[in-house]
Amino acid sequence: FAAVFSSSVIKLLFNVANAENCDVYALLVSPACDLAYYVTLGVFTAFTVTTSLLDVVEQKWLQVTMTVYRFFAFAVMFITICVALYHGHDPFEDQHHHRHRSPLHLGHHVAYSALATWTGFSLLFTSAAVSTNFHYNVPDIARPMRNKKPLRGTLWASMVTALVVYVVLGVSCAAF
Repeated sequence: FAAVFSSSVIKLLFNVANAENCDVYALLVSPACDLAYYVTLGVFTAFTVTTSLLDVVEQKWLQVTMTVYRFFAFAVMFITICVALYHGHDPFEDQHHHRHRSPLHLGHHVAYSALATWTGFSLLFTSAAVSTNFHYNVPDIARPMRNKKPLRGTLWASMVTALVVYVVLGVSCAAF
């Protein structure tokens, strides 16, 4: 998670702030890009280690904030994919290049290949498995609860919500 977080953050920061591509996985990486990667990696690691030492009850507001952020991030991803599918191209590309295209034009991003390909399955499966893997936190979450009867329904609802979000996002991205 630390590597994915750090590489994603610096890629966004460099694209927005410097209008420069910063890909830490490239063969040639600029010193500024490399330094930014290690700084964000260190900050993420320090934050993660610090919060992992706290009990789940002590992280209540952080967990609520991160849950709201996750839903916001999924909404942004889903809307971006819908806009890209509608326009038939990457919405962040230069729009002058695509000005003669009509709406619903199926551009070069829409897959014309087989119904399903398994090339990204390992990445998807790993992400989905980790996102629904919270069983080790259930005792800490359940301990302060007086009435534990609704806990089973809440856990099932959270699992179904996570899986539905991943399936909807995965199917929309598969068409792109």
